[in-house]
This record gives sequence, C-alpha cells and structure tokens, in this order.
Amino acid sequence: MKVIIAFRGNEIPVYLEKAQHKKAVHKLAEILQQKLLHSKRLVRKFLDSLDSIEIIGGDAILYSKNGVDTLALSLY
Repeated sequence: MKVIIAFRGNEIPVYLEKAQHKKAVHKLAEILQQKLLHSKRLVRKFLDSLDSIEIIGGDAILYSKNGVDTLALSLY
C-alpha cells in the first residue's frame, strides 16, 4: 500500500502493509518531526534529501534521493 505524507514541503511516498496503516504512519510522522528538531546535523541533512520510506514491521527504512544512502528508524 502506498500513502503520501507531507514533510518539509515535499510529498514523500510511504510504502507499507495495509494492516499497519494508521498507527504506523502517525508514529512515523511524530518520529520524523522529533528527529528534525533534536538529532545531529548528519541526520537532519539526510532528512533534507529524503525520497521515500518503507515500513517493515516496527521499523521504517528511509531512502535518500541519491539512491545509495538509507537510514533505519525504530517506530516502537
């Protein structure tokens, strides 16, 4: 299933299983805002180049626009 979220003025596609939909997307949005405000410069720079997100179980895999870099975040 594909859901689009707005993050820093960009539309980011989020791919996930249908059963995870509401709770996982809400938690993901909270974590992204928290990381944007309280994380180190490297993580904030990565979030600026965010291209898409895949949620697998309790983890979110973030992909950058260059296609090489990924970042894994625990949702729970």
